[in-house]
Order: sequence, then C-alpha cells, then structure tokens
Amino acid sequence: MKHSPPTSIIGNTLKWILLVSLLSLALLPLLWLLISSLRTNLELQTNPFGWPQKFQWVNYAKALSMASLPRLLLNSVVVAVVTVVLNSLVTSMGAFILSREHFKGRDIIYTILTAGVLVPVISFMVPYFSMITRSVSTTPCLP
Repeated sequence: MKHSPPTSIIGNTLKWILLVSLLSLALLPLLWLLISSLRTNLELQTNPFGWPQKFQWVNYAKALSMASLPRLLLNSVVVAVVTVVLNSLVTSMGAFILSREHFKGRDIIYTILTAGVLVPVISFMVPYFSMITRSVSTTPCLP
C-alpha cells in the first residue's frame, strides 16, 4: 500500500478547504435570494437578512401572473430556436463553400472571418441593446 507524504495530505486538505469556501461564497447570494423570495415586502424592509415568519410560496404565483413570465419564456424559446436553426443553416452552407470551392477572394473572406474571432463578443452588447430597445421586438412576438 502506497502512503502519501504529509505535505501532500496538508496540500489536499487546504485545497479542499479553499474550494468549499469559494463554493459557499458563490452559493450564499443564491440562498439569500431564495429566502428573500419567500418573505413579505414588510419583512424585507424591516429585517433584510432575517428569516421569514412564514414562507410565502404565493409570491411565486404572483410573479408568474403579474409579469406574464410564461409568455416571456415562450417568446425567448421561440427566438432562441429560430436563431439557432437559421444560424446553423447559413453558417454550414458558408463553411461548405469556403472549404470545398476555390474562387477569387476566398482567402480574403476566410481571413476576415478568422479575424472576427479576435473581437470580444461583449463589445457587441451595447449596439445590440440599442437596436433592441429602438425596435418593435420589445412587443410579444406571439399573440
């Protein structure tokens, strides 16, 4: 039977203590969010970090009905599915042509597309947000 040196055991123990601490740090806001969602508005205002007097499960039903979350979820699913299908169709056809056919300007197109990887995706968020807020896409796309 092979024995680990004491430094290895101490290192592993410290590693796990650090990982569990970071996990707890990441999950603590989610736990607080869950507990706060089960409280009344008065409880949140008087004692934001306290435990609820009584769990208010009706808050979830109110949120679903007041904000029409099922409609918003359906709209998001429709937009995501259509976007993925169209994007896959167009990019697969373009990739096929660029990989199989040899034509004038092919290398330039390939270089431009490859250079596009260097642009961070987050830099497109402000223009996307501006376009969406100015368009009619803020209305529900399904009746």
